[in-house]
Amino acid sequence: FWIKHLTIIIFNIRAFFIRHCTLPRIYPDDFGQGPKSCPMNEYGRYQRTGYVFEPWYVKETWFSKILPFIKKRPGPMYKSQGFKAEEVGPEKFVGKGIEEMEKDAENMKKRAIFQVES
Repeated sequence: FWIKHLTIIIFNIRAFFIRHCTLPRIYPDDFGQGPKSCPMNEYGRYQRTGYVFEPWYVKETWFSKILPFIKKRPGPMYKSQGFKAEEVGPEKFVGKGIEEMEKDAENMKKRAIFQVES
């Protein structure tokens, strides 16, 4: 009983502190999911700029090749050339359903409130 009330009090104190005693963030948190963390490379493929535990779609550099203490390095095993949206997923589905995906994307663009020009 008392643990529940203590937890509520602690979270209320934390909320008050965050609301009134901290500065706003200058930049929103990206967490590796935003457009800055995955820009398009010169071949029209998206390529991640960093990684936490596995270097999927991260560009292979000379520096990543010479680091001896990193077990998981960017390379062909982790598709360092980048990706296209239609290629992401299990290996057995790569290249399948591209036409359906393009049709769905066109339908979504038609229904969009704000038209995005590409």
